[in-house]
Amino acid sequence: MMCEPPVLSSRSNKPKHVVISGAGPGGVLVALNLLGRNDYEAPNGSGIQYKVTLVDDRQNYGDVSMEELSKHRSWMIGLSKHGVTAIRDVPGLYNEYVSQVGVQLKSFSLHLGAKEIKSTDNKDDSISDNYIVDRNYIVWALTNSLMDRYGDKKECFQPLFHTRGLFVDGSEKRLFVRGPDKSEYYVDYDILIGADGIRSVVRSAFVQHDRHFECKTSDIFARFKAVHVELPKSMDDASLHLLPNSLPNMNGIALPEKGNSINFSFGYYLHKECEEELKSSDPKVVADYFRKHFKAAELVDYDDLARQWTSQSWNSTGQVQCNKYHNDKLSAIIMGDAAHATSPSIGMGMNTALADAAALNRLLDEHKDDWDKVLPAFSQERVKEGRALSDLAYYLFSMKPSQALKNVIVGGIRNQLYKIIPSMVYPDPNTSLGVGEKLSVVYDQATKMGYLASVRATNDEIRRKWEEERLGMVTPVKTNGFPILSSIFIVALASAGFYARQNGVFQSFFC
Repeated sequence: MMCEPPVLSSRSNKPKHVVISGAGPGGVLVALNLLGRNDYEAPNGSGIQYKVTLVDDRQNYGDVSMEELSKHRSWMIGLSKHGVTAIRDVPGLYNEYVSQVGVQLKSFSLHLGAKEIKSTDNKDDSISDNYIVDRNYIVWALTNSLMDRYGDKKECFQPLFHTRGLFVDGSEKRLFVRGPDKSEYYVDYDILIGADGIRSVVRSAFVQHDRHFECKTSDIFARFKAVHVELPKSMDDASLHLLPNSLPNMNGIALPEKGNSINFSFGYYLHKECEEELKSSDPKVVADYFRKHFKAAELVDYDDLARQWTSQSWNSTGQVQCNKYHNDKLSAIIMGDAAHATSPSIGMGMNTALADAAALNRLLDEHKDDWDKVLPAFSQERVKEGRALSDLAYYLFSMKPSQALKNVIVGGIRNQLYKIIPSMVYPDPNTSLGVGEKLSVVYDQATKMGYLASVRATNDEIRRKWEEERLGMVTPVKTNGFPILSSIFIVALASAGFYARQNGVFQSFFC
């Protein structure tokens, strides 16, 4: 049994101590918003000051140079209206920091084999809704803003980087952490914000302290790889490129980056895997495969792509769904991936995390910093958005190619009809997402038009059959040359036989 660790204590009525576990986009934006509320002269100020402690086991991105940052690429993400609006709430954050690290989109390209169908948005006000950025660059921009503004204000801000949150002591309201020197200690809090990702320590405390808290985690049923290569000459550097069936059994997307580069991502569903060449550890095999099968564009350097491809394992991620995002006893909330981790298929995970942070700040305004009211209000407002996010990400795209193609065609027709009779037709759900509609509204519309129900039935059936066979719950059918009759067919056959016997059909036929 180890000795009692030291306690980092700053509990008092004033300032209120908020501990944020997780320095991703959502966590850093919460820190910026809370520290921004310390101004007594602010119109919405209530006289409450906040001290913020930010805990994260990764490095301080504020200490990373732009040159070094380029070596820490993750994956490109669309910064939609939800995310941009949340960032713009902090004065100067978008113009001075975030806008410097992304690529502005001006068009949309759908690649069907070697054919490209391009759509250009000529609206002057569309720039805030079409912005592509590497996730790590967003963290870098937000963290730099945080450190520039509050890094030297030790009386109200304490960053604890390279420090891992281990568990929450709910009865004493403190977070147990391990520092960079392996020392372990408690950090007291008045309010705890869990922005600590899919394996959230704060969410685990919810499970332990609330028997009514429900949380479901699952795999996204897909595997994918992402590479960063030189922009092909035929691909627009200001266009988002969708690549359906661009490789056998695989869909892809290509997002432009700064520096004449582009981020290709390709993935497959588990029930229908990619071909064996793409699982090879030999770069030559992979390079030859792309030369033969990838028709959307001629790559500048196939060997570079192949080296990146073979040097990484297949990626996956999980989904999280929770029935509430707050715990009164713990004085805590969860947000971002801790509350609603999801598939990257619609690119709204980071945007929703940023929107969570903005919603929290807005609720503090509405309830005059009364956290007893803010905590349940946060769940009431954000759970429906988080649940809509995970369901839309998983069910907007069918795992059955024919149904997926049908939905694309019907979606195009819907969009045209919506322009003519908007009061009678909902637009395609993907279009609604693109223009920044609330996720819960898109979910409502997609449900009423029958879109989600049909795709849900298909995807759930495909996944259920795959899992049954993989686990050995259902064995392969052995027919010995004859098909095994289904129960419906057997009942129909028996009924026909009974009818024939009662009416003498067999006797009449053979006489």
